[in-house]
Amino acid sequence: MPASLFPGAGADANDPNRQIRYWRPGEGTPGVVRFSFVLYVLCGVGLLVAALLMWTADPPTSSDADRQATIDTIASVLKWLAVIEAVGAVALCVLVPGLLRGDARARFRTLIVTGVLLVISLGSWLFGVGGLVQPVIALFLAFAALAAYRPAVKTFFGQATGEDR
Repeated sequence: MPASLFPGAGADANDPNRQIRYWRPGEGTPGVVRFSFVLYVLCGVGLLVAALLMWTADPPTSSDADRQATIDTIASVLKWLAVIEAVGAVALCVLVPGLLRGDARARFRTLIVTGVLLVISLGSWLFGVGGLVQPVIALFLAFAALAAYRPAVKTFFGQATGEDR
């Protein structure tokens, strides 16, 4: 069977598109882990900027009492989201250097923080409270997590490949 870009379930095991080149000791930090690190740092900075903008946003005023109560509620929600995103961004910036060292626990903790930040970012955007940058940050967080969990870097984080059983 010829090599295929999209191999099916019955594809040959020797297909070069299906082979994984695992990291070996002495090769240095894998490029995909460095890419994940850079994306996480950029997301941390983006989250801090978004949190700062949400915290310092001046809500409009209204003469209608019911409308002003709604505005005050949204302003309060923005401040809470700003605090959560700022804490998450700081947690990311503290945990992410562990990725470069090959620390599996730091990678798992980073994944947990990423999951919380994804839910917060997408939820705030979905409910119309956060800005349009929230789904972009969520997308970059997802890319960073996927890069950190590529099968080729299992051995860098001390996991078995699955082929050595």
